[in-house]
Amino acid sequence: KDLSVDFARLISRKDTIVRGLRSGISMLLDAHGVEVTRGRGRVLSENRVGIEKADGAREELKARKIIVATGARFEKKSGASLRPDEIFALKSPPVYVRIYGSDVIAASLATVLSRLGSKVLLLYGQEGLLPQFDSETVGVLEREMKKAGIELGMVREEEEEGAYVLDTRRHVAMADFSEVELEKNEKGGILVNERMETSLKDLYACGDVTMEHTFTHVAYMEGIVAAENAMGLRTQMDYRAMPIFAHTLPEIAGVGLKEEEARRSRKDIRIGRFYFASSGAAMVLGRRTGLVKVICDGRYGEILGIHMVGPQSSNLISEAALAIRLEATSEDIGQTLHCHPTLSEAVWEASRDVQGKAVHSLSKR
Repeated sequence: KDLSVDFARLISRKDTIVRGLRSGISMLLDAHGVEVTRGRGRVLSENRVGIEKADGAREELKARKIIVATGARFEKKSGASLRPDEIFALKSPPVYVRIYGSDVIAASLATVLSRLGSKVLLLYGQEGLLPQFDSETVGVLEREMKKAGIELGMVREEEEEGAYVLDTRRHVAMADFSEVELEKNEKGGILVNERMETSLKDLYACGDVTMEHTFTHVAYMEGIVAAENAMGLRTQMDYRAMPIFAHTLPEIAGVGLKEEEARRSRKDIRIGRFYFASSGAAMVLGRRTGLVKVICDGRYGEILGIHMVGPQSSNLISEAALAIRLEATSEDIGQTLHCHPTLSEAVWEASRDVQGKAVHSLSKR
């Protein structure tokens, strides 16, 4: 009851970390001999970029290949008092905040602000909260959010006095292509193929500017694919093993097919589960809420999807992504040694549960 958050120090620490990360990137660019020109860019053709610098000077650069990785930004809608990225510029947490959105940013902001003492109302559309995640894990998260005092509901348009408004539904690709004819996708981002090629020869795009997979770790890999193809290699993105996550409490993550997708695409599937309530490591951390869920093909045992909600799910999901990329089976994970006591044992236990061989829980098989 007597504990409180020093919001100013929290923001100061955040700013220090961001400065350190930016400084590290600048050092890497220097070390690799990358020339950096600062200014506002505009694509003039597939081989030309115009730059307007802060002092008003203009420059035109020519290149054999161009990669656009300018990201996306939040656009304020009418009546919105803050963009989501502006919330931590405040001097103190808002007393009351209304968040519109069903994505990971909306869910994460709702969690953080609630823990900082704000009264939070999270509103989403008919698709529900976090529709890209497995519904069973989302159900666990929704219950925990409600326990934390976060109010969840469908979008309603009436305004409420005294509330800050955040809207994560309106991303806009940050790129000026007024000088060229470039195909866009249905989300308003730059249309690319699996090699990150656009409709213009020699022009590539990656990351949030495509508006397709707005996760930084996906942008990293898309950037690598774009760079390798620009240099003459033939590399493709593999979204089949793309992990997703949200920094909620508890964390939620997933990779591969959701249960409903697996049932639509396979005649026979098998599912294993392990609940963190039975995990020794989770008990030590005092974070026993949640589970790991492994979905497999019923005939061949290949892992189709792994989903989880619970402590450090954003770290645990990488093993699951590797398993799907390598077309591993639940038996492959079940026969792999996992250190004890660790949270990673939950993935091992859930994989063994697919076969009816879980060690620290009663299997239904």
